[in-house]
Formats: sequence, C-alpha cells, structure tokens
Amino acid sequence: MRLLLLGPPGSGKTIQAKRIAKRSGIPHVSVGELIRTEAEADTELGRKAKLAIGVGQLVTDELICSLVVDRVSRKDANKGFLLEGYPRNVGQLQALNQLLSKSGRSIQAGIIVDVDLEVLMRRLTGRRICRSCGTEYNFFDNPPRMDDRCDECGGSLKHRADDREATVHSRLRVYESQILPMIDLLKELEIADVIQGVGAPEDVATAIKVALEQMKKRGLFKQQSTQGRLAHVATAANRVAAKAKAKKRAAGKINRPDQELGSDNESASSAAEAPAQANVSNKSVGKKVSKKAVKKAVKKVAKKKTSNKVVKKVVKKVVKKVVKKVAKKVAKKVVKVAKKVAKKKTSNKVVKKVVKKVVKKVVKKVAKKVVKKVVKKVAKKVVKVAKKVAKKKTSNKVVKKTAKKVVAKKASKKVIKKAA
Repeated sequence: MRLLLLGPPGSGKTIQAKRIAKRSGIPHVSVGELIRTEAEADTELGRKAKLAIGVGQLVTDELICSLVVDRVSRKDANKGFLLEGYPRNVGQLQALNQLLSKSGRSIQAGIIVDVDLEVLMRRLTGRRICRSCGTEYNFFDNPPRMDDRCDECGGSLKHRADDREATVHSRLRVYESQILPMIDLLKELEIADVIQGVGAPEDVATAIKVALEQMKKRGLFKQQSTQGRLAHVATAANRVAAKAKAKKRAAGKINRPDQELGSDNESASSAAEAPAQANVSNKSVGKKVSKKAVKKAVKKVAKKKTSNKVVKKVVKKVVKKVVKKVAKKVAKKVVKVAKKVAKKKTSNKVVKKVVKKVVKKVVKKVAKKVVKKVVKKVAKKVVKVAKKVAKKKTSNKVVKKTAKKVVAKKASKKVIKKAA
C-alpha cells in the first residue's frame, strides 16, 4: 500500500498518519522530519538541504523530491509507505510519480482529511504547547486549569508563531490555492477518498480504516490498475482546470468567450445561471461568514485578556504609589520627633538606631492598617473606572491618570487625619 495522506493545517493528519503506518507496518514519511533526519545523519542530500536552510533559502522541489524518492526506495518500504502532507501541488505530484514509477513504486491512493474552516481556526489559534514537557492544550476545547501554565509539570505554555491568526489565514490560503487543485485531480482520477476529520481521533481512524478497505475492494492497491490511471495525470489536470473555470464562470467571475460587457445577451444568460450562482454564492458566503465569526471570537477573547491585564497593572501601580507616599509621610514625621528626642538625650549613632526602629514599627502598623483599607476601597473603584475606560476604547494613559487622582486624594486625606 503506497498512500498519500493530505489535509489542511490543524486537520489532525499527523496523528492519523502515525496510526495507519503502525497498523499497516509501513514507514510514515513526513517531509519536515525527513529533512531533519537526513541533515543530522549528514547524508549528501541532507547536507544540501541543511546548506539551503542555513542561508535562509527554501529547499527546492527537486531536492525534496529526491529526498522522498531515496527514502521510499529503502527495504523497509518494500510493502509500501505513507506520505504525509506531500506532494503539495500538481507539479510536485507529477514529478514525484514519474520518478517513483521507474522503480515500480508509484502512488496508489490518497486519503483526504477534511475539516470545516471554523473548526480549523479554533484548533490552531487556540493551541498552546508546554515548553517543558510538550503537552498540548487548546484554549477553546481543552484549556489548562491555569492560564499559561501546564497542568502536568507547571511549565509555561507557548503560542507557536504558526498558530497565530494572521499566519493561520495565510497557511489556509496556500492550502486552498495549491493543495486543493491537486486533491481535485486525485478525485478526478478516482484514487482518493475524503474523510471528515471532526470528532474523536479514534472515530476518524475508524472511518479511514473503512475507506482503505473499500479502496482495496476497488482494486486500487493493484500495481497495474493504479499505474494506468496515473499515466493520465496531464489529461485529468486539464479536466480539473476546465471544471474550475466553469465554476468561476457560473459565479460570474469570468466572462464567456461570446459574452461582452453591456450586451443584450447578458440578462438572459444571468437569468439562466441564477440557480448555479445561488449554490456557489451560498458556499462562498458561508466561508466568509465563518471567517468573520472566528475573527470576532478571537478578538473578543483578546480584548477581555488585554483589558484585565491593563486593570491589574493600573491597580498594582496605584497600590505601590499609595504605600510609598504613606510611608514617606509617616517616616518624615517620626524622624522629626526622633531627632528632637535624640538631641536632648543621645548621640548621632543612637539617633539613627532609634529612628530606624521607630520608623519600621510605625510604618508597619500605620501602613498596614491604612493601606489595606485605602487600597481595598480604591482598588475596587479603580477596577470599575478602568473597565469603563477600556470599554470606551480609551488609552492606557487616561486610565492611569484617573486612577492616580482618585488614589492620591483619598489616601492623602485619610493619612493626614490619622497622622494628626
């Protein structure tokens, strides 16, 4: 069994690839891991890949194709192999299959793990990984008990650069523009089945197992049958391109050859194409709406977290300043009293000791009582003010100024009364 396993980022294809490979007794080949392994082993192809990466260049299609062909030509791949996430476009598929067919190891079938856009966004943008033990969490589906801390080892959690919202959108665009046309080609050749990747990993694995059994019954894992189909890749690619063009034309994105802007035939043709447009537009609107919904959800979560952080920072700064002011005022008064007593009775050294002891005692007693009461009352008001300010989209500077004024006035009044 020589199999391709494809799917968008976040579809869970890596987990399924490992399960299939283990169950079938064939090697699981992932291009990323393959490049790292070859570079560490210091092979000729590995050195070339390492050199390209070292100077900040992308590894060429030719080099990747050579690495893959070399890997699947080894003895452990005699019974078959599973390629995960590669090839990534029609050109790579044609080049790889030409090289593999020379050794009688051409690709026989493909499994596509399909997942809705909204689910993919939740899986990827919500993913967090422990820096210490590598445990994965998801803030939407499987959140840790404490924010940014691992439940297993207490290590800090990281948000990968690849999982940030802007990066996820660009990764999905690459998938739609490059990998989807190749998947359409595999479907056209009738050598690929689509599996829904939503649900428990065990359920998805069962669905893949059933699909592979059906493929076996259809004779896809027989050498002659598959080679005959893949020999017509170019013809199938043309058919796929023609279908894609027809879809765009139906959606009104491309004019027909006999159609000109402003012609009398335009209204008649648009009326005839109305049902097709409705179907296509519904799909595109669905995708746009889901994208907007996901963006809003992500933005809301981000706003809540940032507003809470702003409030906490403001409260901390206010509390620190109140403590400092109270301590300074109390200390000054105590120092004056201590100096007067010291002049009459003791030397400078004794004065310093007395001052230190008195200051510490008075500051501790007064500061604890006064600051606790003031901070509790003021902190509550500051939190309320900060939240209102955050909702109105004002800057952090306004929050800080209002917090300072409220705290300074109330704290100073109470301290002066008690000190007096």
